[in-house]
Parts: sequence; structure tokens; C-alpha cells
Amino acid sequence: MENLKDIQPIILAGGLGTRLRTVVNDRPKVMAEIDGKPFLAYLLYLLKKHGFKEAVISTGYMKEYIQEYFGDSFMGLRLHYCPEETPLGTGGAIEFAFKEIG
Repeated sequence: MENLKDIQPIILAGGLGTRLRTVVNDRPKVMAEIDGKPFLAYLLYLLKKHGFKEAVISTGYMKEYIQEYFGDSFMGLRLHYCPEETPLGTGGAIEFAFKEIG
């Protein structure tokens, strides 16, 4: 890809995580640890590694946990949050993020 500066990846991180609730009941599922790091950190690392400069994280359930952990950037990757006040589902979350970053 050549013009990564024109692309804003959206990470959907707003789900309730009901299937993982027995394993990760105190945090959003994207914050489940794998080898001592949140799963979301691996996704953000890959975006940075492949040349992206920023990413949008669509949050919902326990959104504060994610934003407090990562803040405004991760390894120089600028982070923007689109917090859902009520669950919008996959399609709704993407549409909401498009409107917010638009």
C-alpha cells in the first residue's frame, strides 16, 4: 500500500465479550492478556509496523479501561476513540466511526 496516510484503520473494540466473560470478566475482551500484553497491543503494533500513522478504536463496553491504558498514542501511532454510548452492533459501530472521523 502506498498512501497509508490516507487510510484510517478502525478497530472494533466495543463488544460485550460474552463468550470470553468466564476468562476475562474484569476488562474488555481486546484487553485480554496474551503473553503479558493486551491483545489490542498486538493489533496496534502491527498497524505501526506496516506504516500506519493513526488508528481509530471504536469502543463501548468498559471503554474507559482501553482509553486509560493506551491514552492518545501507542509507539507513535496516534489513537482516536469513538465511544458508543449504547451498543450499535458491528455495522452500527463502523457507521458511527465513519461519521466521527469523517
